[in-house]
Amino acid sequence: MMATSEAKVPDRTLGPLLASNAALSAKAEHALDVDLHVRRRPLNECKRGYLARFGRTARQFNAVVSVPVPCPTPSHWYGGGQPEDGFERGGGGLD
Repeated sequence: MMATSEAKVPDRTLGPLLASNAALSAKAEHALDVDLHVRRRPLNECKRGYLARFGRTARQFNAVVSVPVPCPTPSHWYGGGQPEDGFERGGGGLD
């Protein structure tokens, strides 16, 4: 289940702080995706390093972790091989 919330921040001086926090979270999420899906590192190994590397709490780290999505193999990106996991050949703009 996914939930979205919204909050209004009355103090406009918090904008830069919130923006930098969002940028750091985005950077951590991108780096985590690379470590999990490209380098195939275990999640627990990543978590230990990320808490120190990005100065995040365990709760903040857990918020960044996304549900694994099956990725097509590189041969599918270029239209070769057999489709797997519901991915079809072509149509991805990389043909």
